[in-house]
Amino acid sequence: MTLEVPGADGAAQLTALRAWLVSDSALRGRVDWVRRPPEPGQMGGVLDTLGVVLGGGGLASVLTPLCTWVASRRGSARVVVQHEGRRIEIDIKRAADPVAAARELLAAAREQGSE
Repeated sequence: MTLEVPGADGAAQLTALRAWLVSDSALRGRVDWVRRPPEPGQMGGVLDTLGVVLGGGGLASVLTPLCTWVASRRGSARVVVQHEGRRIEIDIKRAADPVAAARELLAAAREQGSE
């Protein structure tokens, strides 16, 4: 699963999100930066995405703390979640129900797999 935080302050928000997630003992050691390949003229890749290895708790082990983080942000924080070919945005509305967000991701992944 990958996580992105769009917007002008996305890099700072993503750093805060990573700190939040790794403070959860169930996620410690399973969240890391994903380096995007360098653009032409750049010396190195950009760290603009987090990769999360899902463990025994599956999606719920990530989405619950993720939704808590989104709900705790002031303003209109949102996180783009990609899992099994499906992409959804977790915003303040979706953050109220992490289980529904997990179901949406899984259902869409199943639909894409059956096409």
